Amino acid sequence: MNANFEELIRDFIIEWCAAKRGKNGCTVNEEYLRNQAKVAEDIYNELNNADKGKLVILKAPTGSGKTEILASIFLMQWRTKDWFAGRLYWVEPMHALLRQMRDRLEIYAKLVNKSLKIGEDHGEVINKTFLYTAPITLTTVDTLVYGYVTKRVQAWRERGVETGRYTLPAGLIMNSLVIFDEAHLIQDEAFLGPRVLARVICSIVKAGGLVIFATATLPGSIKEKFIELCGDDNVREITVKGPARQVAVNTVDASLIENIDTISCNDFSIVILNTVDRAYNAYIRLRERCDKDDEGKVVLIHSLMTRGDREEVYRKISNAENLRNSGKSTGFILVGTQAIEVGIDFSFDKLYTELSPMDSLIQRIGRVGRRGIKGEVTIFTKLESPAPYNDEVINVTHGQVNRLKTIDFSDVNAISGLLDNVYTRDLVEKISSKGDELFYKSIDYLENLHLFAYPPDEETYEFLIRPSYYVEVVILDADKLIHYDTNISTDKVLTQLKNGHCIRYEIGNKVRILCDENTIHMNMFKLSISELREEPLNRYRNLISNLGNIASQSIYLLTFNARDELAIILINRAKEMNMHIDIFAFENINENEINRLLWNPPPLIAILDEAGNLEIYQHYMGLNTELIKPSQQVTTKKRSRRSRKR
Repeated sequence: MNANFEELIRDFIIEWCAAKRGKNGCTVNEEYLRNQAKVAEDIYNELNNADKGKLVILKAPTGSGKTEILASIFLMQWRTKDWFAGRLYWVEPMHALLRQMRDRLEIYAKLVNKSLKIGEDHGEVINKTFLYTAPITLTTVDTLVYGYVTKRVQAWRERGVETGRYTLPAGLIMNSLVIFDEAHLIQDEAFLGPRVLARVICSIVKAGGLVIFATATLPGSIKEKFIELCGDDNVREITVKGPARQVAVNTVDASLIENIDTISCNDFSIVILNTVDRAYNAYIRLRERCDKDDEGKVVLIHSLMTRGDREEVYRKISNAENLRNSGKSTGFILVGTQAIEVGIDFSFDKLYTELSPMDSLIQRIGRVGRRGIKGEVTIFTKLESPAPYNDEVINVTHGQVNRLKTIDFSDVNAISGLLDNVYTRDLVEKISSKGDELFYKSIDYLENLHLFAYPPDEETYEFLIRPSYYVEVVILDADKLIHYDTNISTDKVLTQLKNGHCIRYEIGNKVRILCDENTIHMNMFKLSISELREEPLNRYRNLISNLGNIASQSIYLLTFNARDELAIILINRAKEMNMHIDIFAFENINENEINRLLWNPPPLIAILDEAGNLEIYQHYMGLNTELIKPSQQVTTKKRSRRSRKR
């Protein structure tokens, strides 16, 4: 069967390369292809012959073709007609990684079955599928885990009373293949995520589920936990030796932001800073120097940008890489935060990064020197503060990187050694102690979760996969708000909604805005709030407080009382036209509601991108970070609108 895997993986590589840069110049490393096929066949046979649950730990260095190996294991079933899993759940640590992965898997799936559908279910999907709809579902760690432990409830109002049902995808998960891709990167300040995730994964395995945990950076402490919880005979480790790839590492005892002007404009470079504020400042300075004509030679990605903006930036990176590969590039710089550490399938020549934890650094370094291109890394070790990371992890990593001269990405065991030198048992236990209370609450919840019964009472038991939660923020583009009047035909309104516009009108003393689901989906980002630290909660409260003081009319809440005359007319007309449209309604809040929002964060809010002289959000630059600082720092001065150009 090895030849079958070689053929399938070769097709994957050629088609994905062609989608990015055209088939000319797309080549396959035949020697390494054979290695990929051997590993894929080995895992396929392990899972296909399993008579009980199985966890396969796949250790594969970045740039080793891990995605092709993983996809071929599931999709080979369509060629062999020998089935071991009816569905695939592909699980990433963060939703920002899913868009490019979806593009990739759609290409791969069509090679075995043109009608094979791929779905998504995660925080940026408004109409949740609850892991049910597609043979292949892309999701996040949070979504899959909270679904498995019945923490996701589908609710609606019926006869004035809220009712609903718990969604129980556990049976589907047991009959599926679940692939966790670098899922341990949900690591947090209390090591809560990896500890809880290990228990959930082993719960799935012990119930008969098939799981692959794929990683380039797995600390030994997590591997030991898997063996302890799942049972040694239920765990198999397989290592992929990557293609020869060494990256030179330079360490500089200085601040990156203070040396930002030393970065060349003519290289294909990536610049990573640890906070959105510093990344934004670096982007402004590099753009002023290296992209004076606004040609898109300097771009920015961070967590406070909408999905639509991030996807447009990915397209710019792809175009720039194509120019570089054809010898026509005059330089390109991607600036970002940890949001670009993983899942970006581009190869840069040079990396300039702030010091971060060792596992984070290895992921960052993995962005350069891929596909045979020489890579060079400069780590700046002087930080304003260790935040958002643990200061002890930063200090231990600092001592390790000072001795680094090169990283050999073909040797995943050597990379694991670097991690184990940082994440010693004593340090992991010390970090974990900060979140022990939340951890033991989650364990109590799991132990009281039973089949054919309501989940444990939320007032008594609490379950968290990470010590934080999110408020989803929708950006309403003022340039795409259409003021409704009766002279506009219903058909035209529907067309405008489908084209990304929103409709604004008044009902009594309230302003209502109607948008299509896809518009919301593409104009959303998440604001994280920690259960352990005040600062992230303060960021949310500062945002609401500052907007309340300066532009309270810019804040809108999702309303479930949207069946007014206009909404009903639009819904009925869409049905007549066989037009698929999901309309969501937002209403503005008044000043009296600001205090309630401060202390009771809703799951979703919408804000205008500008209000009067205040620019709240700017395309391709993100949320105005002044708004998440204490109110005395906020200015109503607008930022340059140069990057609003689409």
